[in-house]
Amino acid sequence: MRVFILVVGIMCLIAPSASRAQGTTPEEEAITILSLGWSSHGARANWYGVSNCQFVLECNKRAYCAFLALRCDDMEHAGGPLAEGNFRTTDKRRIPWDCRCFDGKSGRVNIDKRQYDLAKGRLFLIVPSKEAVEVYQLQADLARLPKDWLGQLALDEAKSRPEVRATLKNLGLIK
Repeated sequence: MRVFILVVGIMCLIAPSASRAQGTTPEEEAITILSLGWSSHGARANWYGVSNCQFVLECNKRAYCAFLALRCDDMEHAGGPLAEGNFRTTDKRRIPWDCRCFDGKSGRVNIDKRQYDLAKGRLFLIVPSKEAVEVYQLQADLARLPKDWLGQLALDEAKSRPEVRATLKNLGLIK
């Protein structure tokens, strides 16, 4: 325990923090981050015969990151500022993911050992095949949730993204 406290203390001294310059301590920063109201929810579904898992991360009741994993039949997840989990493909492989977001707005996502910036899109369409896992980062408007399900957001994005359209067409989800 003493080693942990020593390491944390050294890190606080070495790593400058913009918010500490404003007079807050690391403890106050942690309390602020944890008090933002983090939540998550997910569901398994079937979209024209394609098994999928959908998962949404929220902060203050606003979606900031969402996943639609096609050809997946199960998932494990934990939400919060350090969210993580995995999707299980229909052929029983695991696709790990994590999302680091401390303000409900900006952060990074890792899916299957590839890193993405939330500023470039908040919806991730994950399509595993036997050879690889395709990941599409989409600029969908997550404010439309829960009114529209994630599949509709992906279809809307497919209109302007030929590679997404081709993938959905190969799966028989669009004509």
